[in-house]
Amino acid sequence: MKETFIIRNEQDITSFVAWAKENLDQAPLEVMARTGEYGRSVHQNRLMWLWNTEIGNHMGLTKDEVHTILKRKFAVPIFTRDNLDYAQMVESVKAIRKRGMTTEAEYLAKEIARLTTTSDFTIDQMAEYLKDVEHYAAEIGAELSFPLI
Repeated sequence: MKETFIIRNEQDITSFVAWAKENLDQAPLEVMARTGEYGRSVHQNRLMWLWNTEIGNHMGLTKDEVHTILKRKFAVPIFTRDNLDYAQMVESVKAIRKRGMTTEAEYLAKEIARLTTTSDFTIDQMAEYLKDVEHYAAEIGAELSFPLI
């Protein structure tokens, strides 16, 4: 069983402690705590897939194909800027390309994009990504929906 608690106040702490006490018979319980920003929101994720579908319809591609293209175009640069390990990996691929191994570099670049996941974005990174996608859609003439949340 997996349960997630977001603790913002004393009442939230009380709820967590009550849950833990109720589930002690399933011990050991693993508790992981983190602070700061959470990953992309559910609304952002839904909007991303809606837009992937709409751009795909415009381009004659599937939403998954569009997702891979947009990750390479916009997610990779965001992660490269914000994550040192990721940036080093991208630089390694660029070094391979500079050595004339273009086929190998292209394969690695595609694999990096495929394995990159927008699930690892913070809310702010996802907002930036969605803004980039919105601008791209305008450039190619794809109409996007803006559903009310």
